[in-house]
Amino acid sequence: MLREVCSPMDLYDADCFVGRWPTAQRYTDDVPALESHMERLGIGRALVRHTWGWHYDATAGNERLLAELAGHSELRPCLAVSPLLQEEMGGLQALLDRLGTAQAGAICLYPRSQSFSLAPWSCGALLEAMQAIAMPVILECEEVGWDSLGELLANWPRLPVILANTGYRVLRYLLPLLRRHANLHVSIAYLGDNQAIEAIGRECGFSQLLFGTGTPRIDGGGTIARLAYSQVSEENRAAIASGNLERLLAGIHYA
Repeated sequence: MLREVCSPMDLYDADCFVGRWPTAQRYTDDVPALESHMERLGIGRALVRHTWGWHYDATAGNERLLAELAGHSELRPCLAVSPLLQEEMGGLQALLDRLGTAQAGAICLYPRSQSFSLAPWSCGALLEAMQAIAMPVILECEEVGWDSLGELLANWPRLPVILANTGYRVLRYLLPLLRRHANLHVSIAYLGDNQAIEAIGRECGFSQLLFGTGTPRIDGGGTIARLAYSQVSEENRAAIASGNLERLLAGIHYA
């Protein structure tokens, strides 16, 4: 049924993981499992993170991710990064080289789980460099407070930021931030407020919304249905499904 309803949409998943999930019974352990999941839902492309990069170690997670995605052009890697550039990333230039070689579609930061601050004194050099090359930064809502997110968006107004795992009853936070900061983008995977897509579209337009499934934490079928049945124009639906993310990725200029 989902395939029949959603077949006209070109779906580009901005919010999914590969790898074991430490607290979940279901997970996409490897690329074949992820591709099977994508095929079932009619998703053609995805930005992919590795669970190791969040729950274990950024460097080890990146190595595992790149090894698993080799030869899968439809899966674009998102590398986990630490603000200790010299100590943990081999230096800024080494990180920039790695992003370019991997043709990374984003970096991921997990400040709460990995014990660092997003303030300029901690992440300033990293975020300045990412802003310079227009590299999107993925942040989990549970990893960053709203005030901290607002400060980051204001400090780096040209840095594309993708907020994932927003949850329910968040529009009172999201709408003011989306109005004020054009560089904020939101995955709709966990956007649980009633008609949130329509509400954001009326107030801010649709260019800041990105399709995402939240795989494997939730089944992406619900997100696809939410987008398919949303009361928006076909043009705006297509933009959310893939166009907005394609625009962000096209804007990256690797150092």
